[in-house]
Amino acid sequence: MRVTQEGATLSIALWQDVPPPAASVRGAAWALDALETAARTAADSNADLLVLPELFLGGYRLLSEMARTCALRPEATEIAECCRIARENALAIVLGFYEKGDDGHCYNSALAIDSCGTVKSIYRKTHLFGAAEQAAFTPGRRLAEVFTLCNGVRCCLLVCYDVEFPEAVRSCALAGASLVITPTANFFPYSFANEPIIRVRAYENHLCVVYANWAEHKNEDGVHFNGQSVVASAVGELLLILAASDRGLFLAEAIEDVRRGGGAAGQGGEQLRDRRPMIYLSARPALGLAWKLAVAGAFIAGLLLGALAKKSR
Repeated sequence: MRVTQEGATLSIALWQDVPPPAASVRGAAWALDALETAARTAADSNADLLVLPELFLGGYRLLSEMARTCALRPEATEIAECCRIARENALAIVLGFYEKGDDGHCYNSALAIDSCGTVKSIYRKTHLFGAAEQAAFTPGRRLAEVFTLCNGVRCCLLVCYDVEFPEAVRSCALAGASLVITPTANFFPYSFANEPIIRVRAYENHLCVVYANWAEHKNEDGVHFNGQSVVASAVGELLLILAASDRGLFLAEAIEDVRRGGGAAGQGGEQLRDRRPMIYLSARPALGLAWKLAVAGAFIAGLLLGALAKKSR
């Protein structure tokens, strides 16, 4: 995908494939080999940015075990290898990994490296999906900051389930992001997230969304991944949607402007321009009679207790 912002041009490549069986590999070595090959191919295709799936360094499987054995600190050798690959191929890279925090907790994180091999952002997934993720990881406490990854385009990171929350993507847009990059590990039966949700998030926030998933396969936990990696433009156009079984490196179609997007009348980012944030705070659930009586009773009880306390003094 080629996008422009203030005169800059950006070309994006997506990697969608499957990991080898867990029993045949250890750690992230296979992923680094795959990254080396993908980066070389992306660079030969004149891509500026390569995006890979959630938990790419190790694979999305056996989460609690992998969190114990494959979690990496940002200064780890494997992260340094990712930086070397980015630098030697003059290619920005975004991928997912198991992060070991200074607090000893494991996080489901996304890593962004620029074409000089410098880590630009590490984002910890804030919305953990299901019991397996919640057992293996600690949720991040804040959304990612907007950063410039390459060619002046303002980017923000999310991970998988995060993008299904309108507030998360809207926060990125309001912070000035033009491109939301989302490594994911989505699976059946949640395919509605790959295409309708990604298109809507892009359209309603007037930014481009990249969603890079694992190719269709079943992992050791029986999770059936659904592929269908997606790139959507700022006007909700599908620039790329892969089949579940597609494997390899893919480039999306061209787009003229990642932020403004072009398109017909009614597709100029009105949802951002016409927001009325103060009235959104006025929505409150209606209180039924039982709740009203309970609140009134608590209030009266508080007054009586206060009076008794004063009398006892």
